[in-house]
Amino acid sequence: MPNFAQATIIGHLGQDPDLRETHSGTQVVTCSLATSHKRQGEETTTWWRISLFGRRAEVVAKYLRKGDPALFSGEPYLRPWTDKDGNQRVSLELLASDFAFVGGGQQQAPRPQAPQQDHRPVKASPAPFDDDVPF
Repeated sequence: MPNFAQATIIGHLGQDPDLRETHSGTQVVTCSLATSHKRQGEETTTWWRISLFGRRAEVVAKYLRKGDPALFSGEPYLRPWTDKDGNQRVSLELLASDFAFVGGGQQQAPRPQAPQQDHRPVKASPAPFDDDVPF
């Protein structure tokens, strides 16, 4: 049976992208991306290490900087490694196949104007979702 994993993550860059070239001449960019969520009043940040190849790597390196929001999609995986003290560690990584600008980058084109607001009354939303799942 075939296996497949795909993830799409949106977060903020934790460092400027690092553009390098492989031995075969392909451009590769690496960067860290922070995603955060709140659960029961406590915020948790997850750090991802992103790798992206080819022309898209060049675009990321040219237009994104530390702190900019971005979307990446690709194959997630865990990479084991050993730190300088000999401790076994694991990195959460994404071999990205695509990305998108989310907004807020300094080099991005201006946003189009928002459409006219609809001032009709809005129905009340349902009660908030309860995150306490028993399993």
